[in-house]
Amino acid sequence: MSTLSRASQPPDPYTNGIVLLQGFLQYFCQGIIFAQALKFWKRSSNDTMYLRCFVALLVLLAW
Repeated sequence: MSTLSRASQPPDPYTNGIVLLQGFLQYFCQGIIFAQALKFWKRSSNDTMYLRCFVALLVLLAW
């Protein structure tokens, strides 16, 4: 059998740029989430434990 299945063929070269752009955008957005969480954590001494756990859960889900 000389034909390759679709899964074993190399990716389409026209999609490489958009996949790379999506990766950079994802890292950028995760950086914003982590920076905002760190900013919240420094100022959260008067906040409830429920709110702190909620922010921690959001950070874990974004990871």
